[in-house]
Amino acid sequence: MKFTINTTNGSWLDKKTLKTGDVIKLTTEAKEVPNQQGGNQVVAKCKVKGVQGDDLNISINKPSKNALIVAFGEDSSNWIDKPLTTSVEKTIIAGKRGIAVYLIPEGFEVTEDEGGYVVVSKIGGQAPVPLGGV
Repeated sequence: MKFTINTTNGSWLDKKTLKTGDVIKLTTEAKEVPNQQGGNQVVAKCKVKGVQGDDLNISINKPSKNALIVAFGEDSSNWIDKPLTTSVEKTIIAGKRGIAVYLIPEGFEVTEDEGGYVVVSKIGGQAPVPLGGV
């Protein structure tokens, strides 16, 4: 039987407790780890502090990660302790109902690109990545 190391310790942020407009802050650097839901996807995970108080784990989706790179640079240590506004949407993820949480740096907004993909981009600006995400 194949086992993998779980690289994320601690409790997870309960997305159901978040509202659009809540402000949270990353408290650790993001680390890219294999998606625990299977497949070959790699996701960025870190800890955040905000509404629930404690340092809690969160997976950062691609639109949020791309916006954090544009806003603060490629080194995720520069993302720590920056206020990020949440945008919360109920959606279907891989055929299952779920909650998408977008982390929005100051001066950014959630929009769609020309292909209809959700992006977090500078207000009034272009999408930070090519159509279809990274």
